[in-house]
Amino acid sequence: MANSSMTVTIGVCTPYIGGFYLGELISALLTAARQRGARLLVMRTGNFGKTDTVFGGQQVDGWVVIVRSLSQTGMIRLASTGKPVSCIGVDPGIPGVQPILSGNHAGVSAAMQNLHALGRKRFAFVGFLKEFDIGQRWEAYRDFVIGHALESHEEWVADTGSYEILGGYTAADELLKHSPVMPDAILCGNDQNANGVITRLREAGIRVPEDIAVVGYDDSSLARTTEPPMASVSQDSLGMAKQAIDALLEDRIPHDQVPAPLIVPARYVPRRSAGEDVESEPEQESWVSTAEFLNSLSLGDE
Repeated sequence: MANSSMTVTIGVCTPYIGGFYLGELISALLTAARQRGARLLVMRTGNFGKTDTVFGGQQVDGWVVIVRSLSQTGMIRLASTGKPVSCIGVDPGIPGVQPILSGNHAGVSAAMQNLHALGRKRFAFVGFLKEFDIGQRWEAYRDFVIGHALESHEEWVADTGSYEILGGYTAADELLKHSPVMPDAILCGNDQNANGVITRLREAGIRVPEDIAVVGYDDSSLARTTEPPMASVSQDSLGMAKQAIDALLEDRIPHDQVPAPLIVPARYVPRRSAGEDVESEPEQESWVSTAEFLNSLSLGDE
C-alpha cells in the first residue's frame, strides 16, 4: 500500500457515524486499524446508495466502504482511483473491490434450526429487503422454510423499509392486521427491527417468547438491553473489520478481476426472546469504546 515508514491512513465511507450497528462497526474498524498501526479518516455520506463521489482521496491510502454508503457509480469511481478498496456488508461485483460479508445464510439457518428444535414451526421474516445483507438473510429463511416443508404465508414476509426500530414496529403492526394466522417465531434482519417487533407485539398483549419468539441479527448492544433480552446472530464485527483492514494493508485485492467475497462466520446467540435462558454472555475481545472512537477519529462529511 503506502510506504511502510509512514503511517497508513485508511478512509472509511459510511452512511452514518453512530447507531447500534454502524457505530459499533466503526469502533471495530478503529480497533483493527490501531492494532495494525494505521489511522482512519471517516467520511459520512448521510444516505444509502445515493452518493456518487467521495472527497479526501488524496489523504488516504485505501478505502473501506460500509454497506451502501455509495451508489454503484460511486463504488466504480472509487475503484478507478487505483487505491485498494474493501467493503463490508455488500458485494458490488466490481473489479478491485474486496467484499467482506457476514456468514448470513449459516447464521440465520442456525437460529431457525435452534427454534425449530424447540418446537417452533411457523416462521415469519421482517427486514429491510432491498439491502444486500438482509436479502441474503431472507434467502436463508426461505430456504429453511422450503427445506423443512413448513407452513408459509405471503404476509409472513414484511419489508421494513429501513434498518430502524420504527420499521420493525410498523412491519409487526401490519402482520397483526393482515396475517390469517400468526407465526410462532419471527426472524428479523437486524436488532433494531427486532426491537420494534418486540415492542409492537407486547403492546398487543402478545407474550415474547411464550407466544412468539423473536430473533434479531448483529448481536449489537441493543440486543442485551431489550426486555426480554434479545436472541440474535452475531456477525463478528471485529472479525469483519480485521479482514477489511488486512485486505488493504497486505495488498490482497486483485485489481483486474472481481474478488470472491471473504465470509466471516456468524454465530447464533440464544437469549430469552427465543425462549432460552442463558446464564452468562460469551466473552468478547476488547474494543475501542464508542465514546473513545468519536473523540479520536478524523471526520469528514460529504
